[in-house]
Amino acid sequence: MKKKFYDFSIATAVIVLLAYISIFTISLYTLLNDSVVSIGKIIFNGLMLLSLIALVVYYAFLPPIYKDNEIRHLKKKIPVDNLYWYVRPNYRVRYDEIIFRDKRVPYGQLSKKDIKKNEIRVQYFAKYEMFLEESVGLAQEYKGGTND
Repeated sequence: MKKKFYDFSIATAVIVLLAYISIFTISLYTLLNDSVVSIGKIIFNGLMLLSLIALVVYYAFLPPIYKDNEIRHLKKKIPVDNLYWYVRPNYRVRYDEIIFRDKRVPYGQLSKKDIKKNEIRVQYFAKYEMFLEESVGLAQEYKGGTND
């Protein structure tokens, strides 16, 4: 079974896309209504378009995937046999997140930067938790801290 873990809600996606549409509309209006075309306005519109494309590709086409009894995200692969996961609050952005970790990696001996390289994080949604409990097993209890 294949399951994608998107790191955004539909409401967040709609808000971000509406913001891009409104900025594109205003900037294209000012670009096309001026008699003198400024290179700065063209560069701004090009950068906005590139950022929208990068955002869509990363969040919509490259999400973490559960497939063939492993969790994958970009170059990270964690087999289900060595996987443990838990739900942790993220106080910086004020939402909970699901953390996937590999049992073979000694997280207690790693720096915070290396921990982030070895774990996979997604925004918490109840449907993801239910899927993981059915397919992988129960979550481990979060004890606090980053090196647990």
